[in-house]
Amino acid sequence: MLDLGEYIGHVNDMLWSNVDRIEVEHDSPEQFVVFPNLLDWRVASWGARVTFQATRHRLEVAETYSRNLSGEIRQIINYHFMDSEGNRIFRFDTHGVMCPMTNPCHVHTRDDHEVLENGHGKLCGFDLCGMNFLRAFQLAYRLVFYDERLPWETQ
Repeated sequence: MLDLGEYIGHVNDMLWSNVDRIEVEHDSPEQFVVFPNLLDWRVASWGARVTFQATRHRLEVAETYSRNLSGEIRQIINYHFMDSEGNRIFRFDTHGVMCPMTNPCHVHTRDDHEVLENGHGKLCGFDLCGMNFLRAFQLAYRLVFYDERLPWETQ
């Protein structure tokens, strides 16, 4: 179950704790757009471009969450990470389809023709269920600052 207020807090903490290393450009002045309000939300979305100052790598973020009257939460996600020249490093997405949060997304790798689904051997156990900005940012951060390989590039 997604606690939207807690999630927004974690996202803000992640962004503010790296303010000296990243530049953030939000799609909306409110950062998160929540309807009708945070307590009784039905739809929440945010989008941003996060640029790593040291290398100019960029993570483009788009998340939309919806909650129906029975409390089921669905999501559309897209986290597109690229180098300073715009070449894709990875993209996690749901192809614009609103999916239950328990459904895994998939990942597009550097190879234009490679899309890995959850459970693919190249993922080396990396779970695509519950993908969110915090996890995508962590992968990007570790690659930029520690030159850490991505889970599917370890073989």
